[in-house]
Amino acid sequence: EEAKNKAGDDAGSIVSQAEEKASQMVDEAKKQAENYAASIIAEAKENASQIIEEARNKAEENAGRVVSEAEQTGSQTPDEAKRAEEQVIRILAQADETARNITDEAKHKAEDHVRKLVAEAEEKANQITEEARNEAEEQAMRIVTEAERRGGQIVEESKKQAEDDTQILSEAEQTASQILDEVKKKAKDNARIVKREAARLLTTAKNKKIREDKVEEVFERMHQNLLSLVEGLEKPPAISMKKKTTVPEPPETEAARQVPIETITEEPREQPSPGQDEGENLDLFEGHVELALPPPIGLDQMLQIHKTMKQIPYVNVLNLGGSVDKGITIRIFVETPTPLLRVIGEMPAVDKTWEARPGDEKLVPSRLGGEEYPLRRIIMTAKR
Repeated sequence: EEAKNKAGDDAGSIVSQAEEKASQMVDEAKKQAENYAASIIAEAKENASQIIEEARNKAEENAGRVVSEAEQTGSQTPDEAKRAEEQVIRILAQADETARNITDEAKHKAEDHVRKLVAEAEEKANQITEEARNEAEEQAMRIVTEAERRGGQIVEESKKQAEDDTQILSEAEQTASQILDEVKKKAKDNARIVKREAARLLTTAKNKKIREDKVEEVFERMHQNLLSLVEGLEKPPAISMKKKTTVPEPPETEAARQVPIETITEEPREQPSPGQDEGENLDLFEGHVELALPPPIGLDQMLQIHKTMKQIPYVNVLNLGGSVDKGITIRIFVETPTPLLRVIGEMPAVDKTWEARPGDEKLVPSRLGGEEYPLRRIIMTAKR
């Protein structure tokens, strides 16, 4: 609509300018024709006056000659005098008629010339106006065509942008779903840690008669971590509308590393036998952990295991105790949830690994370090 209005305004301006120019051309032609006609008529009148003047002089000369001859001879009759007068009058009349004819002919010639000039000027003016009108229409058509082309292009670009936005939103939703699935999977893996720790605490509390308030304090801490994780998951992260070529790793909070995001209803599993690493070696360990190497163990094996432990990322070796004939204990601190059973089981000097069960204390006694609750222990045997 805006392009059509602009095209109409431009066309009107072009036609208006052409009409004004044509009107000026016609006026100039009329003025020029009038000047030319006035010049011809003035020249004709001057010629006519000259002719009349010459005829009058001739008539007077003839009349004077007739009178002079009559006076000399004395024989002029009244009839002859009358004829002389009539001749003078006839000469003057002929001169007047000739002057009128010259003037009329000049007027007709001037009028014809004026009409011709005016007609040519009007024809030229009409031609200019028509050309201007055609040019205005062509320009208006170009403006409208260009506007329609640009409008169609904008519509196509908008459609494509909308399709891209839809695709981005779909990919973002898919990414969010993958993130939630990853978090849930990791939380399910971590859930086993909480269950096992709870069962171990209860068993240890019964065997070692740990005060009930200490056990309740640990359970309360786990409960608070669960609540913290649930609150974090109730606030979904904002999804960017920018295209991504890779799926980001799911966010991992401190609570997510310690507790599950779903309530676990399955019954506790039976403790695996020594050396069993199917499924269990994926359990995550975090915080203080005690590694126990039952005797007999060679000094070189112990040193190799100790050296390898120092090279594991996010694992800090705190201290080492015991003896090669009574068993070695290594205290470590794990900074981030780590599948220690699998990592340690892949060490060259290690034969088997499992998480300590009730009764494994007799293999390697645990060292008392003033902890609030018993540490998780991993039993590992060296290769022979």
